[in-house]
Amino acid sequence: MKTEKPDMKKYLNYLITVLSAVLCLFHLYAVYRGTLSIMRQKVVHIGLILLLAVLVYFVKKLEKGERIHPIDVAVNALFFGGVIYAASYIFIMDKQLVFFQGAPNKEIILAGLILTAALFFITQRTLGWVMPLIAVTALAYGVFGDRIPGALGHRTYSIARISSSLILGEDGIMGTPLGVSAGTVAMFVIFGSVLQYTGAGQAFIDLAFAAFGTIRGGPAKVAVVSSALFGSISGSPIANVVSTGTFTIPLMKKVGYEPEYAGAVEAVASTGGQIMPPIMGAAAFIMAQSMGVPYMTIVRAAILPAFLYYFMVLISIHLVAVKGGMKGLPASQLPDFKATLKKSWFLILPIGVLVYMLVVLRLSTNKAALYCCGLSLVASWFSRENRVTPKAAIGIFLDAAKNMISVALACAIAGVVISMLSLTGLGLKLSSLMIMLSGENLYILMLLVAISGIILGMGLPSVGVYVILAALTAPALVSFGVSLLSAQFYVFYFGCISAITPPVALAAYAAAGIAGCDTNKTGWLAVKLGLAGFLLPVMFVLNPSILMTGSPAAILQTAVTSTIAITVLTMAVNGVPYPRKASRAVLILSALLLLDGGTMSDLGGLAAAAAVFAIETILKKRGGQP
Repeated sequence: MKTEKPDMKKYLNYLITVLSAVLCLFHLYAVYRGTLSIMRQKVVHIGLILLLAVLVYFVKKLEKGERIHPIDVAVNALFFGGVIYAASYIFIMDKQLVFFQGAPNKEIILAGLILTAALFFITQRTLGWVMPLIAVTALAYGVFGDRIPGALGHRTYSIARISSSLILGEDGIMGTPLGVSAGTVAMFVIFGSVLQYTGAGQAFIDLAFAAFGTIRGGPAKVAVVSSALFGSISGSPIANVVSTGTFTIPLMKKVGYEPEYAGAVEAVASTGGQIMPPIMGAAAFIMAQSMGVPYMTIVRAAILPAFLYYFMVLISIHLVAVKGGMKGLPASQLPDFKATLKKSWFLILPIGVLVYMLVVLRLSTNKAALYCCGLSLVASWFSRENRVTPKAAIGIFLDAAKNMISVALACAIAGVVISMLSLTGLGLKLSSLMIMLSGENLYILMLLVAISGIILGMGLPSVGVYVILAALTAPALVSFGVSLLSAQFYVFYFGCISAITPPVALAAYAAAGIAGCDTNKTGWLAVKLGLAGFLLPVMFVLNPSILMTGSPAAILQTAVTSTIAITVLTMAVNGVPYPRKASRAVLILSALLLLDGGTMSDLGGLAAAAAVFAIETILKKRGGQP
């Protein structure tokens, strides 16, 4: 038996390599040609992802030394064959599918049932029980909800109607979220892998070390900067933690930061990559698609919140470093900035070109990512150690395919939930229920939405949290007069920030594993460090100019007052340089007034902060005595 496992593992890895290459090359070809229908892109995308997920599942079992039961092989082989049949049928029937809307034939019903069952089964093994359980509950409601009395019940829907909604509907498995995953997200995942293998990711880290490594608390600030840059490319908090945290966390511990604090810094910085322009995470692309706005509208709206998020983290790190008397690293242990830039500028050039293509040339996001992939590959040949060889290309395919799996499965299974919400009208009913539970109070409704996001984030990737919240809760916010952009960003942020919110904080747990420390303590420290991520969404609703909407004067006022608010709030939370409880309480009040967005509240907040600074200065001159 032991001699068979390596052979089986080898053959499975061959298959994974081949399918990964096919998946990536298919997406590159689809964007380059631009002639393939979106339905065919989606069905090939989810079909290959499901097949890859099955193979990866078996490889992981073999790597753990676990026994593979014949029944397990038989069940997965059945799903493997079923996915090939269903995906192939939908691909072939692409142009005829429109004629079966509302009245599907037996083959479409069968294909829908097979894909749905395979999606539930494989997602459970890949992402855990939570998301499939939500989807199964939604599907059960669609089938049996006619038996529920009262307002929550609905009329009867046949299996054929439900199957048609799941496969052919705009809100189903093949709906908008999977379309974004198959199009834009796939291309940017490939682009991120190309940057990583060409050395651009390491160049970001080296430049951050060269620029900030020698200053007080330098390694922690390096973690923030490098994770912000790398996270904007990867869009995955856990991948970001693993990639940059292996360098930054040991160095933070070396200069005096506690292991839990070092892990928290990396977790918060990596989580922020999802909200960091210009690329951001998969949820941002879905937001642009669902709102029907250019992606650059989302990027522009994210600029100021992302700055404030990372600004608070940097200020907090600096205050802790001052309090602990920490120093930076010796220059002799760090890369030289000019030498690093001279050596690797052409590797990071594609990022600048990407921004130029999106902002100035206004190319589609897919085309821009495709061209920058090509530019990165060409640039790599100017660096002997980073040159992309055929072996490196295989690594790019494998890395990209692996990163696509969780996003694609989350998008597809979220489509099941959205389909049932749309078909049965439950989405509107739940929005009305949330409004009723809030007592028609906007602040209570905002709290309910935030709690929903944090709870969902315990078991779902951020893209899954966002898609479900956007369908369930964003309409309720809009009904209170909140702009659609503000409502979408509100749920988007809580989908992202759930990665550092205990009791299940996946990014914080990954960082704690690298730091070798307590996971819960790391998670709560991450909440403290990432406090801006919980407060900024409130501003999206109360002061929409933070999203770069409104007059230039209003945007400037918001930028200035928000920066001051984040600064005084960070000082209050850390008790540096004013440890007195009364001063910290007034500073918190000052921050809340400044974040409110009104002119009078801004003046009140500035006055409160000025009073604390004046009193503390007088007390300091008197030796701390009033």
